[in-house]
Amino acid sequence: MRRFNYTSYLAPNDPKRQRKELYGKFRTAAASPHDVAKEFLATLHDAVLLNVEGRIDSEVLSKNKLRLTYSFESPFSGTALVEMQEVEEAATHPLTQEGFIAWAEDRVEAEPVVDGKPNSVELELAGVLHERLVERLYEEKARDLQAWLSDILWSGHRGYSEMPREELLNQLQIEFIEDAEESFDTVEDALE
Repeated sequence: MRRFNYTSYLAPNDPKRQRKELYGKFRTAAASPHDVAKEFLATLHDAVLLNVEGRIDSEVLSKNKLRLTYSFESPFSGTALVEMQEVEEAATHPLTQEGFIAWAEDRVEAEPVVDGKPNSVELELAGVLHERLVERLYEEKARDLQAWLSDILWSGHRGYSEMPREELLNQLQIEFIEDAEESFDTVEDALE
């Protein structure tokens, strides 16, 4: 599979609507710019390809760039310009509990010592869950945070770094695997 990072510039037909800029990645086995564009648009509804330009036949991935334009009707009508660049696809792990273990093992192998202490699969898994919880805390309202902290002070809360592997995997199942967007099929996608 080939991986492309892209930026989409959405321009609504209605001048009162705000323009949008979206970023993402796209994987495909397509070999020509036109086929890449068709597969990209297959993920969108009510999109009509207008133009494709660029080349993706170089061995140097940084030279493989393409631009496509398309029109769309939903959620509002307008046109979009998409700029894509092929990038090297790193090793990926399936979005499963076993995939998380393999991902964590690779991380431990790459970095056997963290902050002067031995790294472990459990610490890597705990770190992922901790980051997810911290991200959610920023989205909470002050009143909800106060209630959450009150519950922790009353009944306590065991830290992720104290949980055994099985418990961490159960939390990952709930937080990442079951709750993943349809486009996420690898651990790396879910963590980006």
